[in-house]
Amino acid sequence: MHLLLVDTDTDLLATLQRYLERAGYRVSTAESGPQCEEQIRECRPDVLVLEPALPDDWGIKLLKRYSDANAWISVPVVVLSRRSPKHFSIQIEPYHVKPISMSVLIESIEKMAHGSFLM
Repeated sequence: MHLLLVDTDTDLLATLQRYLERAGYRVSTAESGPQCEEQIRECRPDVLVLEPALPDDWGIKLLKRYSDANAWISVPVVVLSRRSPKHFSIQIEPYHVKPISMSVLIESIEKMAHGSFLM
């Protein structure tokens, strides 16, 4: 399964990438909204793990664009943020506040990939 991790925290991206690759996932990373869009077009990830608090509201734009099942490219999204959900104008599940247990993150990734996350 191919994951795309999007966050401005490069240390966190490196840590998550190492852990998730050891767990058997193929992992790409992006540090900005434009990089994320490029990676989605090139790699077509199975799941997007996204920090919505990206500069210039890119995180919210990406959430709206790719979590829509009717979109040209629809990607299941797991939100992993340093902010609580009340800071954003969009409702999405699963939503996790950092720090997170890797087992909880993997469980959410698997459920989203297989379309079994209950809202």
